[in-house]
Amino acid sequence: METRIRNAAKGNPIALKYLYDSNKLTVYYLSKALLRNSKTAACATTWALKTSLQAIIAGNIHSEEAFRDFTIKQTAEYCRKAIIETNGGTFHTLVQEDFRIPQINTDNIGKYAGPLIHYLNGLPVLQRFVFVLRYVGNMSVKEITDCIGLDSTVIDWVIEAEANNLSQIYRAVKEVGGSCTPPIEHMLKNDFYDIGLSHIFITSQNKYNMTFIKSQ
Repeated sequence: METRIRNAAKGNPIALKYLYDSNKLTVYYLSKALLRNSKTAACATTWALKTSLQAIIAGNIHSEEAFRDFTIKQTAEYCRKAIIETNGGTFHTLVQEDFRIPQINTDNIGKYAGPLIHYLNGLPVLQRFVFVLRYVGNMSVKEITDCIGLDSTVIDWVIEAEANNLSQIYRAVKEVGGSCTPPIEHMLKNDFYDIGLSHIFITSQNKYNMTFIKSQ
């Protein structure tokens, strides 16, 4: 077991705070990309990080990489439940025969939105969930399937239609003179981290988790 994780498992506030600080921006960014709501994303961040810190203290996590992976999965689970609550039913209700977007209404495109925002706003809910978990959460199809509770075939359909939808959104944004990251895998991954994470700032959930850390 790594020294920092071993100290965190003993409730050491310095080790716990390091793990919290090292992961909070990614967790918040992932939550906001999935939920498209800052307030709900802050709640998701609080829950996911506290749950993950508790898992360390319980002796269930033995490395920093495992902590990150566990935190990402906890975030995805919280967001899954939040989306279901908002949309009603389950993710099964969001499954459709064809995941391709038939047409993009350019009237709804914000010309001055960030280069990744158009994709997050333009993709259908289920497809956005899969898209974000792959590019931000670095989750495999199996991990996404386990999280969402849908057959892997459905996830494959969602991913298969992704290229078409991203291209449609990209063309529509360029048509109105907006800025948009080209729908190329390595460019999307780079921009999610280089542009997305660099603009993230959280305030609302800090006090709650700091209180939890100090109480250990």
